[in-house]
Order: sequence, then C-alpha cells, then structure tokens
Amino acid sequence: MIARLKRLFGEDRWIPGLFIGFFVFLACVEVVLITLSVNSFSGLSEADPYRRGLAYNDTIAERRKERDLGWRVSIGFEPEGALRGIVKIAARDAEGSELKGAEITATAERPMEGKPPQLIKLSALEDGAAEGTLAVDTPGRWFVRVKIEDAGTSIERRREIFIEPQ
Repeated sequence: MIARLKRLFGEDRWIPGLFIGFFVFLACVEVVLITLSVNSFSGLSEADPYRRGLAYNDTIAERRKERDLGWRVSIGFEPEGALRGIVKIAARDAEGSELKGAEITATAERPMEGKPPQLIKLSALEDGAAEGTLAVDTPGRWFVRVKIEDAGTSIERRREIFIEPQ
C-alpha cells in the first residue's frame, strides 16, 4: 500500500487528477449559482415583452404626447418599518403649478410573480401631491405604476423600488 502511494506521488500522476477535481468542483459551484439566480428573478419586468415591443411605436407616440404636455411627475418612496413605506407622488404642469384637480391612482407589483397588482390607497395633500401607504408581504424588487388623469388627458409612470427585509 505504501509502495503504491510512493509510486503515485513519485511519478506525479496526481497532478492531472487535481486539475480534473478542481474543474469538477468549479462546475458544481456554477450550477448552484445559476440555479439560485434563475429561481430568484427571471430578469424580465414585463409579463409579455414581445407584444410590448411590437407596440413600441405606440409607446413612442405616448411619450411624445407627454413631452408636449410638459407635465413633470415625481414618485418617491420612504421606508417606514418592516415591509412598509410611504409612496409620495407629485405632478406639475408645464408652468410648474400643481395639478390639483388631477386624479392619481397607483399600484404596486412584483415582476413576473403572477399576482394581480396591489392598489395603493392615496390621499391628497395640501400642495396637490398625493401619498399612500404601501405594505407588502415579501421584500425585494417592486414596481410602482402611477396613472394621472386630468381633463381627458392621462399619463403613466413607473418607478422601481426595493423593499428591504427587516
């Protein structure tokens, strides 16, 4: 037995085995990391990106209409405790004054989760902005979609937020 080990290590036959073992170990680590990344997030933020891409000219026309309106929309998120936060939305017209008569609706959704969007109940503030509380059941990446309608005109905005686990 000892003579056999002396011959194995004396003739350097263990070196190719070491290389093979290293690459097998590396492949196993990569399989684990790829599995974890694919199961945690697919990388898509739209349920059907192909169809949205086909309607890209409509998206461009909508953005042009929004730019011509001159509306500026800001969406903020302030964490407030475990899996909760305040969503603040402010909309201004081309002159910089608040859109006080506008109807603002907001939803939150996780990409590719399959659940319906969660409605955010908004309350109007004195300066024409709106805010609402967002409480979710899972931490991670969320999208807040805001729709603002005023005098027959509407625009939509989307903001990605990350809710920390606590």
